[in-house]
Amino acid sequence: MTYKTFQELGITFKQTSSCYTCDGESCHNNVTHNNGEEYNVHISTKNHLTFNVSATPNSNTATPLDIDETNLSEQEAVKLVCDNFNWFKCF
Repeated sequence: MTYKTFQELGITFKQTSSCYTCDGESCHNNVTHNNGEEYNVHISTKNHLTFNVSATPNSNTATPLDIDETNLSEQEAVKLVCDNFNWFKCF
């Protein structure tokens, strides 16, 4: 099945002050990438029209494996999440 919306994936966004790197409403979790590495993934939106996806392996330094995509449409963001991470759910 090809998902087109975060709602279809069961992902909802909430305003939170506990996430310092998220802007607006967000969803985040640690999840396994399709490459087998565990990633810390943050998805955020201010207006539910554009989305930012930031995903980094659990390390203290930037790596070529980092994902940082901004101003994606919902369909683009959903595709990015589905193509890279299995069973992503919000923490």
